[in-house]
Amino acid sequence: MAESFESLASYLTSLGLGDLFTIDANGNPGGFLYDQMVNGVETPGELQIALESNDLFKKRYKIIFDMRERANKGETVEVPTVNQVRDYEINYARTMAQFGVPAAFYDSFEDAHKAIATNLTVQQITNRIDNSYKIVQSMPQEVKNVFNEYYGDMAGEQGLLMAILDPTKANDVLEKSTKAAVFGGFGKKQNITFSKTQSEQYAQQGRDVSYAAGDAAKVASFKDLTTSTFGESGNQLSEDVAFQAGAMSDATANKQLEDRLLGRQLRQRDAAGGAYVASAGTTGLGTQR
Repeated sequence: MAESFESLASYLTSLGLGDLFTIDANGNPGGFLYDQMVNGVETPGELQIALESNDLFKKRYKIIFDMRERANKGETVEVPTVNQVRDYEINYARTMAQFGVPAAFYDSFEDAHKAIATNLTVQQITNRIDNSYKIVQSMPQEVKNVFNEYYGDMAGEQGLLMAILDPTKANDVLEKSTKAAVFGGFGKKQNITFSKTQSEQYAQQGRDVSYAAGDAAKVASFKDLTTSTFGESGNQLSEDVAFQAGAMSDATANKQLEDRLLGRQLRQRDAAGGAYVASAGTTGLGTQR
């Protein structure tokens, strides 16, 4: 029996409930659960009911009761056991640490319980962090800012992580959101503000995220062609033309910019008495990727 008591005490300690069943220096058992056993509670089912009635248990494993209530209301959620909650807590913390997530997001069991409440498995969270959070975190601050601007309800790390862990977002949506934010962020580095609609339009193409910086720079290099100079006042071009040409490889937009560039080159040639003067930064205009 002493060995069984020690096993029970060790098990409850591993669950963070060591105070409910204790063994003193002389090997004498005590605590709430032992008192229940003395009063005739013996079967595993009865002990489980007694355990769940304890205030310490209710606080430590409140997530079980929360998920149970949601299931009873008809939600499609998995109600975890105590062991499953504990395993989730351990694996969640390990995953967060592995990806360099700030410790404030996993240094207490409540953090893991918030993740359980999203109804996402640890593997699903791992995939989301690997495919989105890790990419955004490796980018310049402008990208992080744009991600929060587009998709975060809160600023900084918390907004970024909460957006990625939002269970309403499917993996393909997260992937496109990440590409949109990276493109928008690199636009900021080029002093260009892309709308969320433009950035998401860019992301829909399915291009690898590694192209975003170059594509944003291409838009920036075309932007001056949309601004009318002397002799072009009757031929206004919207800034969206630069976006469509540089980021979307739109043939019509490319043609508009090529025509404007050609017109400027002709005027420069005429002004120079026939000498050809090329505009800087226009090499490759119209080249399809």
